[in-house]
Amino acid sequence: MDIFLQKKLLIRVIILLTMLNVVSIGIFLWKDFFSDANKIVAEHHHQDKNKNDKEENFPSNKLQNEQETRELGEILERELSLSKGQVAQIQVLRSKYYNKEKELFKRMKSKKKELTKEIFNRKTNDTLVKSLIKDVSVLEYEKEMIRFEQIQELKTLCTPAQLSKFEDLMEEMKSYFTPKKPAPGK
Repeated sequence: MDIFLQKKLLIRVIILLTMLNVVSIGIFLWKDFFSDANKIVAEHHHQDKNKNDKEENFPSNKLQNEQETRELGEILERELSLSKGQVAQIQVLRSKYYNKEKELFKRMKSKKKELTKEIFNRKTNDTLVKSLIKDVSVLEYEKEMIRFEQIQELKTLCTPAQLSKFEDLMEEMKSYFTPKKPAPGK
């Protein structure tokens, strides 16, 4: 073999090896990208499932809800020195608003489920997604309004002395009943 043929062969081998290298790197990157994307989608699905499991327990997790209601009632009664009549009125009030929140919760859950389904649809309808997001935000607004109305009615049951204690107590109770978020990375 003369030198020119050897040089041609060597260049072709180098080009072939370079192409193999590029294809191999491309395959590894492709697998890595799609496995990360699949992990993210699976993790999001898993979080949604866990969240939905917790949310589904809203009406059926009666024991915990009754315990929290009892604790809250006891705290209000003790800290505000409520009369027996006030305690009974507050129980009726809380029951009324609990049922409103439960119904609103069901509607919100349905909209969020529909929104999630549409977002992960292969052919996402942007207009529908925006509409569903707006619907969910309206339901969130309604939820906050229900809470506001409940507190307003609760305040009408209190004496002026109880009202001043009530404001401080609400801040404490908010932090007591708010679930602790795990530190990032846990």
